[in-house]
Amino acid sequence: MDDDVSRRKSLIPGGLTQGVTALRAFTLIELLVVIAIIAILAAMLMPVLHSAEVRAQTATCINNQGQLAKAWVLYATDNNDFTPGNKWQDEKDWTAHTNENWVSGWEDPTGSVPNGSANSGDADSTNTTLLVSPVYSTIAQFTSGQPGLFQCPANIVVVRSSPATKLVRTVSMNSWVGFNRTNDSGFANYRVYTKTTTMTSGLGPSDVFVFIEERGESIDDGFFAVPPPAQGATTVENMPSDNHNRAGVLAFGDGHAEEHRWMGMGPNWNVNTSDAPPYANSTYAEQALCTKWIDPIGSVSTRNPGDLGWLEAHATCRQ
Repeated sequence: MDDDVSRRKSLIPGGLTQGVTALRAFTLIELLVVIAIIAILAAMLMPVLHSAEVRAQTATCINNQGQLAKAWVLYATDNNDFTPGNKWQDEKDWTAHTNENWVSGWEDPTGSVPNGSANSGDADSTNTTLLVSPVYSTIAQFTSGQPGLFQCPANIVVVRSSPATKLVRTVSMNSWVGFNRTNDSGFANYRVYTKTTTMTSGLGPSDVFVFIEERGESIDDGFFAVPPPAQGATTVENMPSDNHNRAGVLAFGDGHAEEHRWMGMGPNWNVNTSDAPPYANSTYAEQALCTKWIDPIGSVSTRNPGDLGWLEAHATCRQ
């Protein structure tokens, strides 16, 4: 009798014995709520992660261009103050012009032939030797053979013949800088920086940009063309990069590098997208269509604070 009573007392409603927990699963509504919460948290976190990535890439480019600027200064120090060469005609025809320019090659990720003088196809787009060999880059001895200094990690343009490879160089040099740079006809009253001492009057070394990140749709030689203010241009031949959240990185004559935000970046920048990335249109014949942009802020008569006016003001000045 006692055993039977004890056995009945040990039972709980439902027939389960004490010490055994009833199993209970999530309902469909509870699962959906959890998934919704995770999605909301992920949506809140993604912009933060993207912002962190952009900041990291910007820091990398500032460091890289700072090293290029210091290499530029060291070259001038060792060469009687003459600045590294920057003659675009010889950069593209580098096989016949060695030991002359800061960099060699003509990048063309589309695989086209820019013109009769340039190398065929897109071979220069993947050739790091043109960046790190002293034969083809006069600043190579001061860059410790690091091709990564010439490439923005945020660049999205890849090479047609090598789809897993990005352009090896996304940096160009101010067209008004270089010992072998001659002034264009009609603009002799503007300063060409053949020596660093020519930066001591007018614009100072901290104001003249030497290196600039260039967009993949625009990159070709190492020469970044900027018109003088007197020309009254509303377009520029080469296009600065906006890879860092509508900003790019530039290095200056005093050796420092900094980020600059382009005020007119976005849909107002007039870019031909007929051959958009990953294989950017950068052939010589099509460059005028692909890389010219209209500065939407600042007219020809009132150039500030427009992007084109800023470039002109930091590229050269009157004699």
